[in-house]
Amino acid sequence: MSWVRIDDGFATNPKIAALTDRELRVWIRVLCYCGSQQDPSIDRVAKREIIGLSTRLILKLNNIELLDESGDDYEIHDWAKYQPKDLTGAQRQANWRARRNAGRNGGRNGLRNANVDGSDRYENVTSRADAQARPVPYPSSKDETSAVDVAAENTEQHDDYVEPKDLDPKVAGLIAQVVDHNEDIPF
Repeated sequence: MSWVRIDDGFATNPKIAALTDRELRVWIRVLCYCGSQQDPSIDRVAKREIIGLSTRLILKLNNIELLDESGDDYEIHDWAKYQPKDLTGAQRQANWRARRNAGRNGGRNGLRNANVDGSDRYENVTSRADAQARPVPYPSSKDETSAVDVAAENTEQHDDYVEPKDLDPKVAGLIAQVVDHNEDIPF
């Protein structure tokens, strides 16, 4: 999977404002296609692959300078400026994995955190992976009660069930059907 960078001024750019909603959707498809190919060229293959990309739209995109002519084909204007090759990506990814794994293996305060710009800082927090860990729904010992056991206890049938009188009769009937007969709701 690849990423396409769009700056926060994208929607207010006069070139983008000149596009209709349909043309904007096709332009986003063009950007995504070129991002996945890691190539700004709009050649005959791209013309076939990108849904909605017509010759008329290519000419309009060229006229408003979103596309530049490149021989018989076209290229996205300023592609290299907005989609630079990330020469440090592999190293940043390795640093991130190391920090994540350190947090999972008993991370402590003072984890080293490498920023995208290369500067380092120390944070006084545990890892994000530890903070977002989900509770285990099963008991770790026989004395504990799991969420599954609690849910099962709450769904047991009770003889003292009284049907509410102010409910719509159809709703009350469905509730009674589910509670009394332990059947699925017929929706």
